[in-house]
Amino acid sequence: MNPVDLETVKRAVPRLLPLACALVASMWAVVGHAQSTRTWSSTTTNSSWSVAGNWTSGTAPVANDSLAFGATTGTTTLNNDITAATQFNGITFNAGASAYTLTGNQITLGGSVINN
Repeated sequence: MNPVDLETVKRAVPRLLPLACALVASMWAVVGHAQSTRTWSSTTTNSSWSVAGNWTSGTAPVANDSLAFGATTGTTTLNNDITAATQFNGITFNAGASAYTLTGNQITLGGSVINN
């Protein structure tokens, strides 16, 4: 094994540090997002899945999110206007959920449909 020149390492670290930080941040974003559950708000103003304000987190669902629906005072006919064939990792109708009609684009279901 060849010895490592300490001066070479010292010069390389400042150049590689931003790249390493960007790599860690992008991995954190992917891993952190993969397990999100988006819950339909009880007080929506329209039926579109793509509207961030229709979800309690203030963020519209994206691929690999799980979806949850509960009681609502808003519309119960919901329109999936997110890209067709987007995978969602499960749909849950919580206890006391309204009777929803889901319309719009098809989804790819990567989990279960649960009706509590």
